[in-house]
Amino acid sequence: MYDIAVIGAGPIGSYIAGELASCGFSVVLIEEHAEVGKPVQCAGLITPRTFDITGRRIAVLNSITGARIHAPDGREIEIDGGKEMAAVIDRSLFDRSLAEEAIRNGAELMLGTSVRSLERRENKKIILSYVKDDHKTTMESRMVIGADGIQSITSRYPGMRIERRVFSGFEIETSSVITPSNKVDLFTGREVAPEFFAWIVPTGDGGGRVGLAASGNAHGYFKNLEKHREWGTYFGSNKAYHYIAGGIHIGPAAGRSYSDGALIVGDAAGQVKATSGGGIYMGLRAAVHAVSAVKEALEKGDTSASSLKIYQDRWVSDIGKELNTAYRIHRIYASLTDRQLNRIFAMLDKKEVLDTIEQHGDVDYPSKLVLPLLKAEPRLMKFGGKLLRGL
Repeated sequence: MYDIAVIGAGPIGSYIAGELASCGFSVVLIEEHAEVGKPVQCAGLITPRTFDITGRRIAVLNSITGARIHAPDGREIEIDGGKEMAAVIDRSLFDRSLAEEAIRNGAELMLGTSVRSLERRENKKIILSYVKDDHKTTMESRMVIGADGIQSITSRYPGMRIERRVFSGFEIETSSVITPSNKVDLFTGREVAPEFFAWIVPTGDGGGRVGLAASGNAHGYFKNLEKHREWGTYFGSNKAYHYIAGGIHIGPAAGRSYSDGALIVGDAAGQVKATSGGGIYMGLRAAVHAVSAVKEALEKGDTSASSLKIYQDRWVSDIGKELNTAYRIHRIYASLTDRQLNRIFAMLDKKEVLDTIEQHGDVDYPSKLVLPLLKAEPRLMKFGGKLLRGL
């Protein structure tokens, strides 16, 4: 029997497994795919703050200092923070590096293993039923931590509560992109990507990642990009050598991410910034709290829901406000027509407003920008009033 079974060997699961194994607990890290880091289902753009948690820069390909953001009518605004705002990573290598560290710390890795069900017995042990090499069998664990993504089996464990709202994403990797090497391009509009946006992320070698997420069929919208009246030249010349498709949780974070003997973390718990779809940093912030809560629960021999509630309390206190703010911003953005978006871009396209964005903008903490931006351009209150009242 294991002390802890961690489901999902993405960066969140591997970090948790490594930290708990280093504390002396017996930990098994379970991954459904045959290889950690594949298939890739992420644009690989992360905040540098991520490395404050991992303790080192891992798998960095390029450094991003700003963005060019394109309105539906073709207007472009450019923002440059003058320092690294994001890092482009080799996501597969990033995941493998964290999994290897977990193994070095003492965690056992099980690849090609699909967990099908979880059941807590009267003796408080959790029985995991899983399939490996076409054989169905079980294992026992004192606790289960679900870092198993948007299709999380753990989030369906009795007691968990989360509202799933998933957008589809589609992306290609290409050897040549039309964008500065230190900036991402973002494209808005209902014809481009309803309720979200399209992107070009340069990888620093002349190539990049080109994709979008949307409330509808992302692949269908992607195929139409090269025909777009404004953005066709950006997308039409790209020849793909790799395709990536997946889902992104765009919704509120879990109302309850704990239960008897179990926690959910990262995408499984909806700890994702709805403004960008990014979940690695926020997931790792929550993972830090998961590690401390699990350690305390096992040391005192109480893995009940009442004991593990501290995990929810801690991550909500830490990042809950920012996740909620990002979700409110997304809902406002998703409700805008292209005409309204064009009006907002016209309001933003002034030096004093762009200076405000560069000074206060923070992709991880969007609430820091709201008040300064409304002060710099009061007409935005028409669109951001509801957001302001929620701060």
